[in-house]
Amino acid sequence: MMNFKDPLVLILNIIVIFILIFLILPTLLNKREKIGIRVSFSIIFLVVIVNCISNLTIFYFENYNLLQYHFALMSIPFLFGPAIYFYVKEINGSRIKNILPHLLLPAAAFLIGFSYVLISHDQQLKILNEISAG
Repeated sequence: MMNFKDPLVLILNIIVIFILIFLILPTLLNKREKIGIRVSFSIIFLVVIVNCISNLTIFYFENYNLLQYHFALMSIPFLFGPAIYFYVKEINGSRIKNILPHLLLPAAAFLIGFSYVLISHDQQLKILNEISAG
């Protein structure tokens, strides 16, 4: 069983981040595709990059002071579904008239995560203890 403090975890996450960055850059710089296709395709990989970076920063390097911001960053995975939807719509030539309904869930997750930053330290510890207790 691998421990999260194993150096292989750090190396694997860094390799994933670099591979995904090298997938995003050519996609964004490709002028043959519409900008909506390029951005929505890149957001799919950006979600994974942000998760890898935040998990490494907090858990691998044990920087638990940033945990409160990690909850707000966890709204980013909720962009995965809309990004795939936008990509499929754009690649098929459809136009998305109103993106607001697709961003309601990520926005709500961000606000809930950010509200954790605003509560007292005692409340934060209580919530963390409840999470760790299961």
